[in-house]
Amino acid sequence: HYDWVYRLLDDFPCIDFSINGGVLSLGQAKDLLERKSQSGRQLRGVMIGRLLTKAPWNFHFIDQFFYGEPNPSLSPFETVMKYVEYCEQMEKNGYTQHFSTNELLKPLFNIFVDIPGSLRCRREMFEAVCKDHKPLREAVMQGLSYIDKNPLHDRSPGDPNRLHEYCAPK
Repeated sequence: HYDWVYRLLDDFPCIDFSINGGVLSLGQAKDLLERKSQSGRQLRGVMIGRLLTKAPWNFHFIDQFFYGEPNPSLSPFETVMKYVEYCEQMEKNGYTQHFSTNELLKPLFNIFVDIPGSLRCRREMFEAVCKDHKPLREAVMQGLSYIDKNPLHDRSPGDPNRLHEYCAPK
C-alpha cells in the first residue's frame, strides 16, 4: 500500500511519513526515498527491519549508497570481532546480566548469509554456546572456522551499480 502513503503526503502536508514493511533491499529503500508524491513531497524515512535481520552485512554499505560517504574499511571478520569485544565490555560492566550468551550471538547468525560455510558457522556457534556452554568469543571463533576466508576478510566496498542486488535472501 505504498501508493496510499504517497497520497497521505499530499493530503497532510504538515506531517512527515515513513514507510514500514516489506522493504527487502537497499535499492528498494533508496527508490522509495527518492520517489515523489504528486505535489513533490518525499518520505521522511523507510524502515527496513527484515533486511537487517535477514542480511545484516548489507548495512555495511549504507553510508556509500545513501550518503556518498566511504564505507567503514572493516572486513566481516573485523566487524564480528568488534561486536564480540563490545559484548565482552558490556558483560564486564554488568550490562548483560539479563541476556544469555545465545541472545548475544543471535545478531551474528545471518551476517554471512549466502557465503559458503555460513550454515555450518551458525550451527557451530549455536552448539558451542548452548550445548558446550563456551564463552561468546570462543563460540564465534569456532563458527568462523567454517567460513571461506576470502569473503571473511574482504574489505572491498560495495558496488553502487549493484545496489538492487544487496537484498534479503528469499
